[in-house]
Amino acid sequence: MSKGRFGILCAALLALSALLVGCAAGPHQVIDATEECSSCHSDDKPTYEEVVPEGAEQVAPTVAVGTSADTVSVCEPIFTEEDGSYFVPRVVRTVPVSDGSATVELEAGTWVLSLDQGDTATSKLVTVAEGGAEHIDL
Repeated sequence: MSKGRFGILCAALLALSALLVGCAAGPHQVIDATEECSSCHSDDKPTYEEVVPEGAEQVAPTVAVGTSADTVSVCEPIFTEEDGSYFVPRVVRTVPVSDGSATVELEAGTWVLSLDQGDTATSKLVTVAEGGAEHIDL
C-alpha cells in the first residue's frame, strides 16, 4: 500500500472513530426539544432516566449565569451512561443574556445549562438545591 493511500485510510478511520464516539465523549451538541438520541443514533443507543449524577454542580433555584454569549439554553439531560457521566442536552428554553449575565429560573431536579454552538456546546450539569450557588460562569 502506498504512503498516500495509507494516509487517506488513516484519516478516514480517525474520522469514523470520532463519529462512533457520539454521545459518549466530550461536549455533545444541544438537540431540539422534539429530538431523541435515536434521531442520530441507532435505536439500541442506551439512555437512562433515573440518574443521580455525582458531578453536577449544586445551584439555587434562581441562578445568574455569566457568559459572553447572546443566550443560555436551559436543557434537560438525556443520560447515555448509567452513572450520569455522559449526557445529551435537549433544549427546553433559551434565556437571553443582558450585560454578560442571564437570570435562569429552574425547577427542582437536574438540568444542563448550555451555550449552543451548533455542532458542539459548552455545557454544565447542575442540580437545584437550597443553598446552592447563586452565580456560575459558562
